[in-house]
Amino acid sequence: MRSPSDFVSIHDARRQAPLHFEARADNARFTACILYSTLPTELLGQLTDSAGYGGSPKIAMYEGFIREATLALELIVKAVIAQRLELQVAPEGVSTIRTTHDLPSLWKDAGLRTLARKDQALLVAAKRVLIWSGRYAAPKSDADLVREEKAYEALFPRTKGSIFSKPADYIDWDGFDRIYQIAAGEFWDLRRK
Repeated sequence: MRSPSDFVSIHDARRQAPLHFEARADNARFTACILYSTLPTELLGQLTDSAGYGGSPKIAMYEGFIREATLALELIVKAVIAQRLELQVAPEGVSTIRTTHDLPSLWKDAGLRTLARKDQALLVAAKRVLIWSGRYAAPKSDADLVREEKAYEALFPRTKGSIFSKPADYIDWDGFDRIYQIAAGEFWDLRRK
């Protein structure tokens, strides 16, 4: 007879299901694509009027795009980790899909190839969106912001006389999708094994 400990809850199964993460990532990527695309001005005006919206529609749509795009990145990277765990080929020390939004460290957990500095910076910017800037007016503490700045500084050291160490936090479709496709390609390569 089976004991209650022999059963896995649906939630435990989903927390480890590679295709569940991939499907959620694909949905978020699709939504990001729609939000990034240019809606006809007439339709945008109608939507603004019908919603009683008084802000800038372009800013609102861009903010929606970066929330969905960064969520898509987190989910596709977690799909790779889940797939590696299922195949028992995860990097040493990786035994679970961590509940974190720290995209640079999740990228390492997934065993994905090292990115160019500008793409590493995009992961740092995406982490910022996921943790606070996509939802809140400011980070939980100034110390959190200092840690973010140090992550950028490690990628883009300040040159003598420069006050800036990092590229702009701007995330566009091409940069996002380039990184997404690296992780998605690895995911599907692993699925074929």
